Amino acid sequence: ETQAPEITDPVAKLSYNKLETATEPTEGRTNYGSQCINGAIKNTSGKQLSYVGVTFALYDQDGNQIGTAIDNINDLTADSTWKYIGNINRPDVKTSGRS
Repeated sequence: ETQAPEITDPVAKLSYNKLETATEPTEGRTNYGSQCINGAIKNTSGKQLSYVGVTFALYDQDGNQIGTAIDNINDLTADSTWKYIGNINRPDVKTSGRS
């Protein structure tokens, strides 16, 4: 059985999985006022994907990783765009990085 290669570059991961960034991730606020990271990913695979997820590493002002913001979706249909929101539940977050 062949295993998929481990890919660490976020853009390469999207390309390998036949996904593309529809909108770049941005930091913002939810409707409830909490901090979040949001954006959109388009399924360009030509088929329904059973699971798609995004993970953002969260860092404090000293550059220490202090957590993650995640979101996921099941059964993303072909050629559809998923608008994700990764909630940030830490007041000490200064920067984030996509993985």
